[in-house]
Amino acid sequence: MAGVIVAFEVGLRRLAPMPRRDLEVDTGVRALAAGNPDVLVLGSSHAGAWLPLIDRLGRDRVAVVTEEGGTFSAFDWVYEHRLAPLVEARDGDAWVRDRLRHVLLITTYWDTCPASHTLWEDALPARAWQWKHYLADVAENGITPRNRNFPFTAMKRLFAESMMIQDRGLVSLRGQLKGADSPDSLSGRKAAHAERRRREIVEEGRTCFDPTEQAKLEGLVNRLQRRGLAVTVVAFPQMSELLTDEARRTTIARYSALLADLRARKGIRTVEHTLTAPLVYDDFEIDCDHLVPAAREKYVDWALENGVGFLRAPPGGGAP
Repeated sequence: MAGVIVAFEVGLRRLAPMPRRDLEVDTGVRALAAGNPDVLVLGSSHAGAWLPLIDRLGRDRVAVVTEEGGTFSAFDWVYEHRLAPLVEARDGDAWVRDRLRHVLLITTYWDTCPASHTLWEDALPARAWQWKHYLADVAENGITPRNRNFPFTAMKRLFAESMMIQDRGLVSLRGQLKGADSPDSLSGRKAAHAERRRREIVEEGRTCFDPTEQAKLEGLVNRLQRRGLAVTVVAFPQMSELLTDEARRTTIARYSALLADLRARKGIRTVEHTLTAPLVYDDFEIDCDHLVPAAREKYVDWALENGVGFLRAPPGGGAP
């Protein structure tokens, strides 16, 4: 029986690509815990596009922490519960991670959307919790649809190479079998995603920019600055084909204004890559949001020449 299952999995992998594997908070936290980097990158799954920065600057210099789902509330939770015990750890009068100087927050306007819109409350247990958070929540609330996301995702991690587990419903396979002209094909699904997102970006300009989420961003910046860290907020690239004139005038312009206000009041760096990164349609995955592996390399190389070149400077000691 085991041989039949393995053969079936191999066949599926030949017929259709494995879905993008979600990145885990744990991976970045372990890297930070094991080292003393001078750059911490924190963001939603978009932060995963910055993994090539590790190769460019050196594994000992960079830790990348990704929180699938996004929102500033989620970033704040990840910092408070997973990162602060490491970033703010002291040995007497000195910081344990005394080389840490820079924090890059990788964001889009989406991170201002309220929890009711983004469902980050459901994504957070799956991506950021540990067993202690799960058990504490079960003790308080019993088994709920929200906390069930944690053990379900833990099971998926155990079968990371299984097409049947990772691509539930085998959507990719059905699209491949129907052919390139089918709406279920990779190209058909990408076109459908693009059409839907064109409408949503405008609509989300009216429902996002939640005051609670904006306060979480400002509170996180305040805390990082109190630690003596230089904060840079990077507005992650959007697929240009999704941005109608109305979207640029409303949602995108409003987010740019939000960052400009934060920069003026807090003295942080902001880097606007939303409209300027040299990325094209094929650089984005089927969801029209994340970058394919080759595009991540291209983007980071470009970013180091356009906005974050200061990271090339060799470590010069810890932040005050």
